[in-house]
Amino acid sequence: MTVMTFTPQAIEGLFSSLPQGERAAIISYGIAIRLSNLRKRLFLAESKVKHFEEKFQITLAELDAEGLPDDADWKMHEDYIIVAPLGRGDREDAGSSRLFGGDGQHSSCKLSASQACRAKGEQTTVF
Repeated sequence: MTVMTFTPQAIEGLFSSLPQGERAAIISYGIAIRLSNLRKRLFLAESKVKHFEEKFQITLAELDAEGLPDDADWKMHEDYIIVAPLGRGDREDAGSSRLFGGDGQHSSCKLSASQACRAKGEQTTVF
């Protein structure tokens, strides 16, 4: 079996050579698939946010405005780091260590990365 690799220019040339109806059908199918994928991701994100808000009895909007409570445990902090970007649409930062600044402090939290990890009995590295 031979696998062919096409450059973007080759794909564009082949696509342009198709009849208008075929191009419209390909674009329509691609849009339908992409839209379905985005809807699934949105449902998952909304479900995670809803679960977080029910679990901790506070909305993400309230946490964004007030920060984590002083008595927040490491689990709430960890869950917030994962869920907060989903609520704001920052999907690339969801669960990422990039959420911590150079001082190891999460931008919306009062608990630093090292404090959260120490509470869990783990080591931490600040990037």
